Amino acid sequence: MEERLRQLEDRQAIEDLLFDYCDLVDRYECDAIADLFTEDCVYDFGPAFGGERRGNARLARGCARTLAEYKATSHHVSNIRVRFDGADAADVETALYAWHARHDPEAPDFEVWARYRDRFVRTPTGWRIAARRLVAAGHRGDDVPFVPLERRPVPRD
Repeated sequence: MEERLRQLEDRQAIEDLLFDYCDLVDRYECDAIADLFTEDCVYDFGPAFGGERRGNARLARGCARTLAEYKATSHHVSNIRVRFDGADAADVETALYAWHARHDPEAPDFEVWARYRDRFVRTPTGWRIAARRLVAAGHRGDDVPFVPLERRPVPRD
């Protein structure tokens, strides 16, 4: 019973961190976003964003550059699946919808439907993201390349 209670508390802490991430992105709080990741994190938002990168300080700088391109964003996560790997690690997959409004009112909004594939670890300051990979089901409003979400071929008549 004690382990189940701890996992429920841990699951809630992980979900709260995911929600905090979305809130901080939309508020353009890049240093606070970086604090949600381990110092030596590995992340990959796709080829358009440089592929695989390392370190939360670099993440903060990249976040600031990318988000400066937009006058507003709105990030939403759902379908959170947490699979614990012992007491201090978890693999987490989360569905993402993200809307981005450009500064130019004539430019189209940029939208992404994707998944975050994360590795969370427990640290002395709580759960943190040690690794993140974004895979996209689709996007519109820009031709940036993303790593596609894997999908079985659909038979066509």
